[in-house]
Amino acid sequence: MLVVRSAESVCIGHPDKLCDLIADHILDDILTLDPTARVAVEVMATGRRIIVTGEITTTIRPQLRACTREALRRAGYNPNRFLIYVWVRRQSADIGAGVTTSIEARAGDESAYASLGAGDQGTVYGYATNETPQRLPLPLVLAHEICRRLDTARTDGTIRGIGPDGKSQVSVVY
Repeated sequence: MLVVRSAESVCIGHPDKLCDLIADHILDDILTLDPTARVAVEVMATGRRIIVTGEITTTIRPQLRACTREALRRAGYNPNRFLIYVWVRRQSADIGAGVTTSIEARAGDESAYASLGAGDQGTVYGYATNETPQRLPLPLVLAHEICRRLDTARTDGTIRGIGPDGKSQVSVVY
């Protein structure tokens, strides 16, 4: 019986990856200057608009628009063609308490595990496969490689006239 498995990947300028790139750049910039900062940033992109939102607690003044522009530049876009909206506030007291100290410790438990904050993020899980050295399914590895090569071909001039937004889909028959 034949089985077909498909996977897709996106190039650096695709909105999904671009938003991750911007959020990562903001996080890296803040943590470089304040290693104890707490950063929960979400980024949305639509058309020529970038929206940065979330909660940040830090001792520095984050350069959110500058970080966003630099990430856009790295992705191959002209950052001056985008409107950047920023709606960020300090981390809420409730989340701060949960990240700093567990509910058990706040209730008086003094065990080693109770001293660890639980945080406020979810857990993501997946699986590994022996199908590839990367432990990822073959269609996904191939889709990633196509996008990586497209990004490289665009930036080194091998292919002219393509933009940074792209996607690949690979189907493998087993």
